[in-house]
Amino acid sequence: MATEIMSCPVSIANIIREGRTNQIRNSILTSSNQGMRLMEQCLATLVREGRVSEVDAISRASNIPEFQKYLTGVNIPSLSGETERGGSLSKDSSKRSLFS
Repeated sequence: MATEIMSCPVSIANIIREGRTNQIRNSILTSSNQGMRLMEQCLATLVREGRVSEVDAISRASNIPEFQKYLTGVNIPSLSGETERGGSLSKDSSKRSLFS
């Protein structure tokens, strides 16, 4: 299951209260130590773990260039909490769909 996780620490509450909602994504990124993560991060992890295809993940990403950055980036956290190193992916059509 792909999820975007945002808790509501004081920093997020202030951003919302002050109407600076365009800064929420950056706040989520800088708060990963609090368990927050963007949908694109989760989708990239699912692809890297072989749980979904890259095509399905791209179809659900709201920011495709950002998704691709996480897909090929370094130190992407896995869903199990371990850290993976970036690299190339094989295009395997046997990967499950996000919604199958």
